[in-house]
Amino acid sequence: MKLARHSMVVVVSAAMLSSCGGGARLTKPQLIQQADAICKASQSTTDDLLGGLPETTTAETMPAIADVFERVVPVLRETSKRLRALRPPKGDETAIDEWLDDFDRSVDLLNELRDVAASGDTDAFIAALDQSTAVGDQADSEATAYGFTVCGAAQPD
Repeated sequence: MKLARHSMVVVVSAAMLSSCGGGARLTKPQLIQQADAICKASQSTTDDLLGGLPETTTAETMPAIADVFERVVPVLRETSKRLRALRPPKGDETAIDEWLDDFDRSVDLLNELRDVAASGDTDAFIAALDQSTAVGDQADSEATAYGFTVCGAAQPD
């Protein structure tokens, strides 16, 4: 079976979100600029890690896949933490919270995907990948709709 790398990149891209936080509320352009900078750095790291994914999904390659996700998940958790530290403009909190909640769900599913890969069950892995991709696509869509240009922009192979 071919490994759906593009789908994984979509999931991971959903994970790339924002920058430095605290202090006063940001304007929408400031939020977009800072979050996109965080996402760009995160995407660079995760793209490097995802480059280590095997080309096929087999019982033999599942441990390598699990290892890649083991290293990607902490990067995405830190990305979420940095994004949540940003203070969106008043009135935009709900949209940003929904986006970050879906981003976090996609990271949780990626963590579960790692566990499924570690089990060696390729059929369960493909099913979990489909679920993870759907949540990642939702987060990407929300980020793009808000106006982010890096956050939520899936990077094809």
